[in-house]
Formats: sequence, structure tokens, C-alpha cells
Amino acid sequence: MDGCDRSSLSFVSWASNITKCSNPAFEKVISRVWSNPELQKDVLAVLTGVTKSIHDKGGTESAAEYYATLVSIHYSTSNLMKLTALNTPSCTKPAEAYLLKLIMCQAYVHLCYIYIRFSVPDSLLRATFAEAAKILVHLLTSCSATDATHTSLLKPLLICLGRLLRAQVRESWSLESVRHIYRYILRFIDYEKPTVRKSSHIAVCNILHIASSGGTDENVFHPACHQTVQHICVSIRQEMRYV
Repeated sequence: MDGCDRSSLSFVSWASNITKCSNPAFEKVISRVWSNPELQKDVLAVLTGVTKSIHDKGGTESAAEYYATLVSIHYSTSNLMKLTALNTPSCTKPAEAYLLKLIMCQAYVHLCYIYIRFSVPDSLLRATFAEAAKILVHLLTSCSATDATHTSLLKPLLICLGRLLRAQVRESWSLESVRHIYRYILRFIDYEKPTVRKSSHIAVCNILHIASSGGTDENVFHPACHQTVQHICVSIRQEMRYV
């Protein structure tokens, strides 16, 4: 075994021991050293605190427990400070968003990101839609374009918001509250930064992909199709004004 392998194993052992996390959804967090060590440090800090909170309550580290804990800590700055032991809550936001993305979406690349496998059940996402959507939208709108963590925060938030909307039943899309949340994703489909723009596209594709909602009729379109087309047409007309 060469030095690189030993170093990698040492990091995995150290990270596993520190976080006490055994949920496979977070394997990416503790299995290797990231190119962005500062973000990984924050992610490990939040993961350690969240895992400890679950253990203290006698939890089993299920996807639902991680999801509920990650969502709930956004409501309380004091809880966030206690969990992470960091001085400024804002510096942990990318870490929280990244962990929320991992536990909501155990995503893997398949047919150009069209299909994503999820670990949190749709029923739980539907039951917590209002609460979770409020948190995610708040984080999206509070991002500053001059913030160095802007991109790293937007990408997982858009994926999470898309996952949340994807879980909603067809009937829910008749509600203005649901369509309003969807508009936040559409705002980023022509975003200046390619990685953020791509995350928005992935979210939209995964929402519209389940058009028939379990049915067999291939001609059944998702209720959000019209809203999506309308938004794109408006964007095109606006761009044509400058041509």
C-alpha cells in the first residue's frame, strides 16, 4: 500500500470516528479529501452535530431523521451554533445545504441526470412541504451575488427544491403556493453561471419527468409543463429585445 492509499484510509478512519455517522448517504463526505477543504470542514462539523443530536434522542440514523434534523436546525440559530460550534451561522449554510442535498437525493448520473434515486420517502416530503419549501426559498433569496459561497450554496438548494416539488401529487400543482415555489427554480434556468444553471435544469427535468404520475398514458403531461413553457417563452422574448 503506497503513501496515498494510507493517507486516504487515515482520513476515512478519522472522519468516521469524528462524525460517528454510519448512514451510507454521507459516504461521499467521509470517504475522501475534497478539493475545497474549508467546505468539507464545515460539512463534517454540521454532520457531526446532527449525528450526535440523533444519537442523543435514541435515533437510528435513518434518512427521515437526518432530513428532519437538518430542516429543523435552520429555524434556530442557537441550535445551529450548538450543533456546529462555529462562530458565524452563515458560514455553515453551504454545509447544511450540501448535507440536505445528500440525504434528500442519493443521486447518481443516469441518462444525463434524467432519473434520480431518492432516500427520503415522498410521503414525508409532502407532509413537510410548506416548512421545507419556506426554508429552502429563504436560503435561495438570501444568497448574495458577491458572496464567495454563492455558487456552492445555490446548486444543492436548487436540487433539494426540485426534489421537494417532484414529490408533490398532481393535484397539488393546482395550488398557487406550489407553482410559486416552482418559479424560484425557473428563475435560474438562464443563470450566468453554468453549474448553477445546470442544477436548475436538472431540477426541472426531474419534476417534469414523472408526467403521468404512475399512469400508463405517455401523452399525459405534468401540470407544470405549461408554466415552464410560458416562462421560457417570456425569457426568449426578453432576450430578443437586445438582439
